[in-house]
Amino acid sequence: MSTEELRDIITRAPCFTSGELVYLDISSAPLDEELVDAMPAQPKLRSLGLSFIPGLPLGTISEFLRKKATQIEVLTLIGTSPELVRAPPRQASLALHGQIVRPLCAAPFGLDLTGDALTSQIPTRLRVIELTTALISALGAGAGSWRIIRSKGGRGWYVDTASGWVAEKGGALLRRDLQRGHPGRRVLEILAEANGNVSSGIGWHARKMEVSASCAAGPYQGLC
Repeated sequence: MSTEELRDIITRAPCFTSGELVYLDISSAPLDEELVDAMPAQPKLRSLGLSFIPGLPLGTISEFLRKKATQIEVLTLIGTSPELVRAPPRQASLALHGQIVRPLCAAPFGLDLTGDALTSQIPTRLRVIELTTALISALGAGAGSWRIIRSKGGRGWYVDTASGWVAEKGGALLRRDLQRGHPGRRVLEILAEANGNVSSGIGWHARKMEVSASCAAGPYQGLC
């Protein structure tokens, strides 16, 4: 797919212009800062795959999530961004925290909040980031409530164990302040402690949707 073809898709395809997308994976696409700026807001997007786009800056990704896709919970960044791909592991870890984790997943500095007040102050719902195995290893034991969870096949995710959906009066809510001992947080901590010694079904979006040949032949290839 060329850059012009991708521009036509993200600016004209109904699935993009409607703002109804929930899951999107455009890994390996010729996505750049200009095309990210041209993408319509995606208020319902929960999972975004942006792997193998080495030239896409972290700052551009961060701004897209903060301004146009605040509901994203799962972000895939395998082999993406010069700050992660070309930098030494230590610097890549600092860049990840400085440009993605802290600005998108934490309340403003100095605020000591809990419950709904805390959640409302955090700019996005991001809580799971898939990364290369090398960067996952560089993150060590994680920071704060963020821990590494590995799959049986070697994939790895950086996960905020203090964030999770819980049943409350009025329906399920995403909480950002799960305390130690909370069942939801404890499950994630156990998976982190397992260090990949888990069942084959553990992971986030481990299965990809295939597009039929008839769909791929249409004007918006791969988006049926």
